[in-house]
Amino acid sequence: MIAQLQKHVRLWFLTAIALLAAVPPAIARDFTYEYAGQTLTYTVLSEEDKTCETKQGANNYSGNYVRGEVIIPECVFDGADTYTVTTIGENSFYHQTGLTSVKIPNTVITIGSNAFYRCEDLTSIEIPSSVTIIGDKAFTSCTGLTSIEIHNSVTTIGSFAFWNCKALTSIEIPSSVTTIGERAFAECYGLTSIEIPSSVTSIGSSAFQSCTSLSSVIYNCDVTGNNLFLNSPVRDFTFGGAVVPD
Repeated sequence: MIAQLQKHVRLWFLTAIALLAAVPPAIARDFTYEYAGQTLTYTVLSEEDKTCETKQGANNYSGNYVRGEVIIPECVFDGADTYTVTTIGENSFYHQTGLTSVKIPNTVITIGSNAFYRCEDLTSIEIPSSVTIIGDKAFTSCTGLTSIEIHNSVTTIGSFAFWNCKALTSIEIPSSVTTIGERAFAECYGLTSIEIPSSVTSIGSSAFQSCTSLSSVIYNCDVTGNNLFLNSPVRDFTFGGAVVPD
């Protein structure tokens, strides 16, 4: 009786494995959509929710190849289906020399890691109030970027997010931000002043290192990090927090 039961269990187990093997793996579906003169590739994130992201790229490769001005719409169409753009994918516009400006729609929540890495000709970008996360290296070495507005919705500025944006002269960190990653603004040579809001609870090491024009810092939060202002000739510190940066 026990042997027969074991045989049935074994047969059931083998059948279950066979059925699972017969199910094809989920494959992310890409499609293209033209808007305002530019054709971008998108990847479906959820068929149920009808959401998508601008196509991710691999390491050192872009998911989209564009030049000039890019306007990303809130909704894109694939046949009869409508998808809401909620994410700028990782490496989506990696090293797109010739990309000069980007308008991100008010439906995007996340700007992925390396999204605009080394877009050297990018001079302006609109980040909407829907965005909560700016990923690691999102704008690293965007050397033509002179200014950028971050709305009071962003909670996280990733590591190296604006590293080596050497033409950036001003940036306002909103009071919604809680985390500034390591070297987030390091080597922003044109940055002259910065105010760190009291909402910040974590600052990575060397966040403002080698900002060689940085002369004024208003420091409102109660946290510090290692070498925050190393090689940055800050002459005017205004402390609003309880702890003096080391």
